[in-house]
Amino acid sequence: MKKGSIAFLLLVVFAGSGFAKDISFKWGIIERLRQEYLKNWKDMENSTGENDNYFRIRTSIWGKLDFDSQFSVYAKLTNEFKPYVTPSKRGDIHELVFDNLYVDLKNIFDSPWSLRIGRQNIIYGEGFLFIDGTPLDGSRTIYYNAIKATFARDKLRIDFLGVDSPRQDEYFPIVNNRNKNLVEAKERGIGYYAQYDINENWHLEQYYFYKTEKNYKKIKKGVVIETFQKTKLNTIGGRIVYKNSPWRIRSELAYQFGDYGTNDREGLGGYGFVDYTLQDVKFTPTVTIGGVYLSGDDPSTSDNESWDPLFSRWPYKSELYCYILSMEKSIAYWANMQLYKLGLNLKPTEKDSLDLAYMYLRANENTYASQPAFSNDGKERGHILQLIWKHTFNKNLSGHIQIEYFHPGDYYVDTADDALFLRWQLLYKF
Repeated sequence: MKKGSIAFLLLVVFAGSGFAKDISFKWGIIERLRQEYLKNWKDMENSTGENDNYFRIRTSIWGKLDFDSQFSVYAKLTNEFKPYVTPSKRGDIHELVFDNLYVDLKNIFDSPWSLRIGRQNIIYGEGFLFIDGTPLDGSRTIYYNAIKATFARDKLRIDFLGVDSPRQDEYFPIVNNRNKNLVEAKERGIGYYAQYDINENWHLEQYYFYKTEKNYKKIKKGVVIETFQKTKLNTIGGRIVYKNSPWRIRSELAYQFGDYGTNDREGLGGYGFVDYTLQDVKFTPTVTIGGVYLSGDDPSTSDNESWDPLFSRWPYKSELYCYILSMEKSIAYWANMQLYKLGLNLKPTEKDSLDLAYMYLRANENTYASQPAFSNDGKERGHILQLIWKHTFNKNLSGHIQIEYFHPGDYYVDTADDALFLRWQLLYKF
């Protein structure tokens, strides 16, 4: 692929344009402004050197060229830079990257098959397995370099896809290249994702993915502190959603098996949540209760029993805790966890939404016993309080405020301090 990927996309564009009848073009701009404050997230020691206060300014421009109803090309360029308040860091314009660049071929030869080729965003379900192909650049981008073939007929849809996530961008040019790492080591995957609506109440999903991860070393202050082996992993599972007002029930379960270096690897992950909405009550409250289970690696065995989040390293249930997880394998590496959540959503106005949540977290294994910041035998990760307020100003402008507070349990050392995350955001779409 690499340089050939660009040539291939251009070839498809020019070939398709020869058959086009009605060409149209749309474009837009997306501007996102955030300020974030993080306290005690690196090792939960209450010191000013562990507090970050910075802005995230992301600008995207996109364009879509429709040659006809079956053939189109989409491209998006993105830049994000982070001016720091504390600690003092350089926060310049940084990289200008191709966030998306793909070709769409719909209903090929009037068949149920469609094809999307190139750099694209892919999200399935609630993001339990598939949402972010570039976890190390935060929310700057979430793309995959992928080929996705889709079969859609009646209430059935099946995506067959192959993805490639290199450690750094290898396929498209970058303006002001800073050699930004997108993932710790090269990842590749192939599989399918099927979705079926039985009726208006029941929705089913089933999937299988095979993924490989190259080995890599975790380095801190120039010292190798942990080595991770090459992984070959199979993931098979499914998701079910039941909706019948005022109830909504959603659950997902997946099993993983394969190799971790020369040893066996297997993992189990899933969740179940129940939502209940009181339609005739002021502010239309929705109460949510449920939990998440992600297996952990037993340090007393040579095998690896840890859940692998596959392509879902993102702020799954907590923005703050995905940063705290960097003390373990890596940032947003959701594994070795039981998470129990009680949530409440309120809609004070048509333009406002307020989410309140309490989460209790436990570890299944004390994998990092005796390492800095971790206790020898505790399994209580701690408690999270979360508030998210969202407001829509108009069709172009929206914003939110998010506050998270974490109180550590005995999974960490007795001296571990509480952690805090604050963010405000404005998002403009034109």
